[in-house]
Amino acid sequence: MKSMDVAAELGGRIDPAAARRVVDAFGRPAEAAARYRPPLVLLDPADSRLFLRWSLGGLVVIRVVGAAQVAGEPGAGALASWWLGVAPGCWRR
Repeated sequence: MKSMDVAAELGGRIDPAAARRVVDAFGRPAEAAARYRPPLVLLDPADSRLFLRWSLGGLVVIRVVGAAQVAGEPGAGALASWWLGVAPGCWRR
């Protein structure tokens, strides 16, 4: 490991610049952490397009089923009221 080489070359001399060189030899913090524990991956990047398609498809199904339920209710304004009131909630972040 590169950091151990730097520490060995310093011997017993310790000063802020030397300590900084030892710490810098470990590399970027994310890279150093990845050497000890692999990063947590919830969704494989190769599956992200498929996941996006299924998610959007599910959202469309939810909206269509909701609109179909409201369309069966009496009153001409029920669907418009649902579309402008309840339905936009599923698009909010």
